[in-house]
Amino acid sequence: MAETTKSDTHVDIKPAHPPRVSFDFIEYPIGEHKAPFFRSGFRQRRDTWIISLFAILHIVAFIWTMAINNCVEKSHGDCAVKVLGRLSFQPLSENPLLGPSASTLDIMGALQRKSLIEHLNWRLFTFPCLHAGFVHLLVNLVSVMFVGILLEQEFRSLRIGMIYVLSGFAGSLFAALFAQGSPQVGASGALFGLLGAMLSGLIWNWKLYTDKVNQHSISVFPSVDGKFLCYSRDPVTRVLKPPCWLQLAALAFICFIFVVNFVLGMLPFIDNFASIGGFMSGMLLGFAVLYTPRTTQVAHNKAGLFDYGIKSSARLKQKLDKPIHRIVALLVFVLMFSGCLVAVLRGINLNHYCSWCRSVDCVLSNRWSCNEATSFCQTIVSESQMTLTCVANGNFRVFPFTNVSPARTGDLCSLICS
Repeated sequence: MAETTKSDTHVDIKPAHPPRVSFDFIEYPIGEHKAPFFRSGFRQRRDTWIISLFAILHIVAFIWTMAINNCVEKSHGDCAVKVLGRLSFQPLSENPLLGPSASTLDIMGALQRKSLIEHLNWRLFTFPCLHAGFVHLLVNLVSVMFVGILLEQEFRSLRIGMIYVLSGFAGSLFAALFAQGSPQVGASGALFGLLGAMLSGLIWNWKLYTDKVNQHSISVFPSVDGKFLCYSRDPVTRVLKPPCWLQLAALAFICFIFVVNFVLGMLPFIDNFASIGGFMSGMLLGFAVLYTPRTTQVAHNKAGLFDYGIKSSARLKQKLDKPIHRIVALLVFVLMFSGCLVAVLRGINLNHYCSWCRSVDCVLSNRWSCNEATSFCQTIVSESQMTLTCVANGNFRVFPFTNVSPARTGDLCSLICS
């Protein structure tokens, strides 16, 4: 009886692993697809020189301002952080943002109603370059670096630089319509312009994301590391889709930066009207000049070096779609910019028509006053002492020095009368 030889067949069955999520390479079906905004996978690595240049210029301008302030000499040693010497800050009671005096900001080109009456319109250009203090500089630059670099990598330097500059100047014009007696600075206007541009880009591409959600049912599954991932339930492609919370996270990021800087703008010397004008200008310019990201299929043999191992490679195309909408946004910006410019040149003061607008720019405190009435003090000088008495409230203070400049005397008078 013939023996029957049985061949043993060994089959290795590997356990299925959940797909690895990568924000650098996403597989899409063949064809052309619109990419949602703020997708790091489609952002090419580009130089961010324009935002870095603006940050350096702001730092240089602040150091120059503090050197002109020279607290040790002009305030007779009554300074904060004296270890900085000539760059020491004014006392916190005078400037809670760790910065220069009001008279120094006025010398450097801050904006106030008096300068507009005297037709010192060059201050409209210096106004967006100044910071009220180190706290203002730090918060503003950190926000600019986060927002600006993200936009610059996405939309290139020239577009973002143009939005930054035009938003800053438009913020100056808008702030000039509400200028009052105390000197104000508006470096935050350009930052809010970037926030407005980022919001316009998010709105411009929001529908693209919601269209994808409507076309494919989305399921959420836990991954091996405990995080939750969003998968498309398309029965054919089964490709990964962007996270469901991506647009909401971007919106929350914009709101957080907006709120932090706007609340900071309610402290002395920072003009929130510049921030409002810059935000509106940045949003309109964003609608006008920021393109819609699209992805196109690239053949595997033309994929990049780091695209090895994927079926297809997505590449970014820059497309300016919806020309009618963009033209309308640009026209609205031009009309707003021109209207503010004409109003400033004609000396219009919107505070006469809006009594409550001051509350947007100043928060009441026992350390400073939101009343913009001019302070008058009676000065009595003895051999080694100077006494200042506020005419409005009767408060007085005796200073152990007499050699004080008229500008510094005005600072001390405003401090006593507040």
